[in-house]
Amino acid sequence: MRKVERLSNIKQWIVVLFLAIVSTKLVWYDFRTLDKENAEKLLFLSFFLYSIAIFPFVVFFIARQFLELSRSKLILFFFLLNVYGVVVSFLYGRADIYLYQDIYKMLFFPSGFAAALYLKNQQFCFETILKKLFNILICFAIFRLLIHLYMRTDSAIVYGTTHDIFLLSYSISLFWRSPRYLILTVLVFFLVVFGQKRTLLVGFVFLLSGSFIYFKKLAFKVIFGRVIIIVVLATFLLAYNFEAHDKFRRLYNTENTISQDIGKESKRLREVLSAIDNMNQLSPQSYIFGFGSGASFDDPVPNPITGYTKVHSFHFTPMAFVYRYGIIGILFLLTVYVCMTKVLYKYKLSNDLHLNFVIKSTLLFSMIMSMIVYSLVDDVLIGFLYGLYFIRKRVRVNG
Repeated sequence: MRKVERLSNIKQWIVVLFLAIVSTKLVWYDFRTLDKENAEKLLFLSFFLYSIAIFPFVVFFIARQFLELSRSKLILFFFLLNVYGVVVSFLYGRADIYLYQDIYKMLFFPSGFAAALYLKNQQFCFETILKKLFNILICFAIFRLLIHLYMRTDSAIVYGTTHDIFLLSYSISLFWRSPRYLILTVLVFFLVVFGQKRTLLVGFVFLLSGSFIYFKKLAFKVIFGRVIIIVVLATFLLAYNFEAHDKFRRLYNTENTISQDIGKESKRLREVLSAIDNMNQLSPQSYIFGFGSGASFDDPVPNPITGYTKVHSFHFTPMAFVYRYGIIGILFLLTVYVCMTKVLYKYKLSNDLHLNFVIKSTLLFSMIMSMIVYSLVDDVLIGFLYGLYFIRKRVRVNG
């Protein structure tokens, strides 16, 4: 029995270590904002070391669970799209670093999914794993803040990644579990929002508001108590003079700078228009087949941080998949969104209302943010969370 328990613990720690290494992005992803002159080099070096660090885990989990992975139509679609993107890219005669980057990143979601399957016979441990991950991410977030406070050359601190959504979701669930977690929730809010990523601030408000609907079946005194706490905290927050502190200028200038994000002069709109211009030159085949994995384009306006004009990553995920994979890319993305939506409305992982809130809210807001910030399908944590529900679905069907 002890040998079985020891093996179980080892397997759990392998998964935790994988997710922790993946989550180091929380610390280093925005290092490039600290040194504008070397921003591109810093980001390339960080991604290179990061890729090497998680490579053994990606290979191990996918190879270990390959037969199980083949039973998921969504994961099979990932593999097929990856092959398709390579073939199209080679037909265009392109084989640069961006191609290999896309091939590798398309394995992230399946590897996270495989990590969940690796523990399919230990479903009781998932809450423990997510708790350990939350604690690790808090340490990373504190370390990240200290780095930016110490090294920042100007006063506008900027940081934030996809893993911040999980941090926010988990802290809000703890707040609902017990009022004694209030300080922890406020700490997480500060750690995340101090980075001034406005989508994450909106995310916190969105998740907190949604939590009142999600936990509406709890006792009236519980809900009433949370309302009072939120009102008191919001009053202090709104009364605080953020304009007196230059570090927060990116947040309080949101109304004045919103056109830079989504307006006629915004980078996001410019990315879409530049991609469409490229596709129009080879229409209709570009719209049908795309340009393949690794496809990039030139932005007419240089990046204000790096000075580079070549763009590979889109802020608008649907455009990225049309540009790279054409019609098949859109079908793939719709399949991902449909599968995620089924998880949100059809399945629950356990009878723990709080655990379900963490996972579902992380998935839901990640879907929303994928439209304006980043891609949903190259995230290991999202693949892992989706894998948990796939296991639950299989258990229900077989049971």
